[in-house]
Amino acid sequence: MKDQKWKEEMVQVHWDLAAQSKAQNVILAKQKDAMIAMADKLLMQIDPATEKEKEQEEEDKKKMEKEDRKKKEEAKGRKKKEEEDEKNEQSLEEEVEIEAQKINKNNNGQQKNMPMRKNTSARNVNKLDSDEILAIANEINVLEYSNEDIEDEDEVEVEIENEENEVSEDNEE
Repeated sequence: MKDQKWKEEMVQVHWDLAAQSKAQNVILAKQKDAMIAMADKLLMQIDPATEKEKEQEEEDKKKMEKEDRKKKEEAKGRKKKEEEDEKNEQSLEEEVEIEAQKINKNNNGQQKNMPMRKNTSARNVNKLDSDEILAIANEINVLEYSNEDIEDEDEVEVEIENEENEVSEDNEE
């Protein structure tokens, strides 16, 4: 009886294994069919003409990104240069202002040492300097924008000196 029971159990185990094997084969067949279908679908999606277009689109996109980066870098460079120029301009203006203050101090000191004439003040001395400068600048502008040919440079120098003398005489009065 033991042998028979053992044989029946062995047969039952073999039948169970066979059933599991069939079920596993069915599952594997379905997986195989699904993988083949997916591979076929992917192969059909991959068309050499569309692949070239996609590659070209990707290259164009990369080029555009490079150009954008380059433009941004150039803009940053220009902005830095403008900032540096502005800083340099400000420092030059500050230097000019400091020099002007030094000149004003020197003019004020010279005025104290000068004998008093009428009602001369530091403002008159500074005005004298600015009037002379304006006269010279006006003369230069007139000469730059005139269409006349200047034959003799000495005449121009004499005219400038005369204007400077007139301005200084007006200020002395």
